[in-house]
Amino acid sequence: MTLSSLILSKNLVGINLNGQFCKKNYFVYILICRDDSYNVGLTNDLLIRFQQHIDGEFPTCYTFKRRALRLLYHESIPFLKEAMERENSTKRLEQAKEKSID
Repeated sequence: MTLSSLILSKNLVGINLNGQFCKKNYFVYILICRDDSYNVGLTNDLLIRFQQHIDGEFPTCYTFKRRALRLLYHESIPFLKEAMERENSTKRLEQAKEKSID
């Protein structure tokens, strides 16, 4: 596959700092649940993942008993490593905010 065909590919999102091609976007999101708690997550398909939260598809998921009501925030990040870092920093921020309220 040539560089020009990769650039024309509809799945190509970008090139990271190491020159690696990235084929998917990742989404960091914040949901608000029925009990007014927040859930921070990461996915490569935001619509499907949100529906899974609403439907309670995974019994071990935080939102299984709380059920997501609304997508409060989301951002698109082209590279998994950066998306994971953003998810973790967002979770730490939410935890710090919750502790300051108590």
